[in-house]
Amino acid sequence: MRAAWNDDLGLASAMADGVVVLDPLGHIAWANDAFARLVGHAVDELVGRSGLDLIHPDELERAADGILYASRFPGQTSVAPYRVRSGDGRWLDIELKSGTIQRDDGEHLILLVRDGTAHRATNRALQSVANGEALEQTVAILLEAVTWRWRNTGGAVVLQSHAGEPLVIASGLSSCLRDHALGSRVSADEWPSLASLASPGSVVVWDRKELPSSLADAAEAAGFEGCAVAQVPDPAGAPAHVIVWFEHTIIGRLEFTHVGTEILELLALALGRRHHLWQLEGLARHDSLTNLLNRAGLLDALDEAADQATLHDQALAVLYVDLDGLKAVNDQGGHSAGDQLLVEVAGRLRAAGGEEALVGRLGGDEFVLVRPVPASSTVRAVVRGGAVDTVAVAQDEALAQQVAEALSLVVHMGGDGAAHGPDPAAVAVSASVGLAVQAIGEEPRQLLERADAAMYRAKAAARVPGRSRWSR
Repeated sequence: MRAAWNDDLGLASAMADGVVVLDPLGHIAWANDAFARLVGHAVDELVGRSGLDLIHPDELERAADGILYASRFPGQTSVAPYRVRSGDGRWLDIELKSGTIQRDDGEHLILLVRDGTAHRATNRALQSVANGEALEQTVAILLEAVTWRWRNTGGAVVLQSHAGEPLVIASGLSSCLRDHALGSRVSADEWPSLASLASPGSVVVWDRKELPSSLADAAEAAGFEGCAVAQVPDPAGAPAHVIVWFEHTIIGRLEFTHVGTEILELLALALGRRHHLWQLEGLARHDSLTNLLNRAGLLDALDEAADQATLHDQALAVLYVDLDGLKAVNDQGGHSAGDQLLVEVAGRLRAAGGEEALVGRLGGDEFVLVRPVPASSTVRAVVRGGAVDTVAVAQDEALAQQVAEALSLVVHMGGDGAAHGPDPAAVAVSASVGLAVQAIGEEPRQLLERADAAMYRAKAAARVPGRSRWSR
C-alpha cells in the first residue's frame, strides 16, 4: 500500500518534516521516515493503523473537526497543536497542517507534522509572564524552547539582578561557557563586552574561528561552531543578553536571526513586567513624600541588615528620632511647609548616616536611622532573662550627637530671617533621639523597641526648648 504512494509523494520522503496520509476511513496509508522517527514507530507499524489511535483522548473531538474542515474547505489549511503517543508511551507535542488529495478510492487527508515542543515551551513562557511568575522561571522555559527548536545547542541569558549584579541562567552549556557569559573567563582585550556585541533589535553571529583561543577551545570541546548574541532592552537598567551556541553557525544566521525574534520579544515582555513589579514593590516599601523606607520597608530591611551584620561580625546601631516642632510649622505655614520640613529632615538624616545607613520614616514625625558598626569597636551586650545590659560606645554616641545637631534648625515662615532681622513667625525645630546598639542574640524588632524607649527618655530629659538631645 505504501509503495503505491511513493510515486506521488516521492519528494515528501526526503522532507525533514513528517508527512502522513490518511485514507477515507482515517487509516494511515503512507508515512515518510521523518514522521516515523518523530513519533518513535517503524513505518510498517504505522501503515494501516487508525490515525486517531495516536491522538491524545482529550483532543479526539478537535481532531475530528480538523478532518471535517480539511474535507469541506479544500485548499485551505490550518495549523493546530496536538499530542500524539510515541513508541515509548510518552505524549509528544506536535503541530500539523492539513490538506486533501483526491484519488480513485476517495479523498485522502495529507498531514504535514513537525515537533511542537519548542512552540509549546514558548506558549508556556508567555503563560509564565501572564501569571506573574519569577523571571528566572520564564527565562528557563525560553531556553528550553531554544534547545528544542535547534537541537545540539546551548544557551544563556544574562540579566541584571535587583541588586544590580549580573545574573546568568544557562542551559546545555559547560561551566566555562557559562562563566564566559558572565565575562569572568575571557579578558576584555580578547573578547568585547556583551554591550558592544549586539545593539537592541539585532543579532550578531560569531564563528568559532573568530573567537579568542580560550573561548574557541571551550566551544570546540562542547561541540559548538559558534554563537549568536542578541540584546534585549531592560527598563530596569542594563540590557539583557541572549547567547545561543550552535552546532553550525549557519543555523544562527539562517534561523535564529529571524525566528528568534519571538523569543526575544517574550523576554522583553518578561523584563518589562519585572520592572513594573519592582516599581510596585518600591512604592509599597517607601514613603511617598520623602522616598525613605516606610515602616514595612524598614522592618524588612532591618531583618536583612541584621543577617548581613552577623555574617560580617558587625552590630547594628539604631537611632529612633522624634521631631519636635512639626505641628507648629503646619499650623503657621500650612501643610506644604510641613512637607518641606520633612523632606529637609530626610536629607539631613541621609547625610548623617552615610551610604551604609538605612533611613526610614515610620509615619508623622518619627524617623529611624540604622547603621552597622564593627563589632570589634564596641563592647557587645548579651540578652539575659529578657533584659539587655548596654555599654556606651563612643562611635555610636558621636553619631547620635551628629544627628541631634543636624536636626536643630529654625524654620522661617516669613522669609529669610537672617537678612531682615528677627522673624516673629520663626519656628524652632528640634528632635529627641534614642540610641540602641544591638546585643548578641537580640532580635531586630526588640532593638527598635529599645531605641524607641531611649527616645522617650531623651524627650523627658529636655531642658532647653528648640535644642535637640539624645539618650541611650
